[in-house]
Amino acid sequence: MGSLMIAGHFNIPEVVIYFRDLLLRGNRTKKVSSMALNAFDSPNLPPLCTSGISFKFRQDLLLNFPTGSFKVMKNMET
Repeated sequence: MGSLMIAGHFNIPEVVIYFRDLLLRGNRTKKVSSMALNAFDSPNLPPLCTSGISFKFRQDLLLNFPTGSFKVMKNMET
């Protein structure tokens, strides 16, 4: 339910993982256990948001929305 609430009510311009009441930046998260309930962790960055009765966002950690136009890089290695 928490992930649906965040996806439906908040504009977050990055890839995130919501797991066990924590919103973690996707490229800073790793799986630390396949058996424990705390399976994901972001050891080098605090959670972007914690949830309980309400959502508590760390505005200082959230990325800004892109301001430039979208560009497609066509000259890539095949």
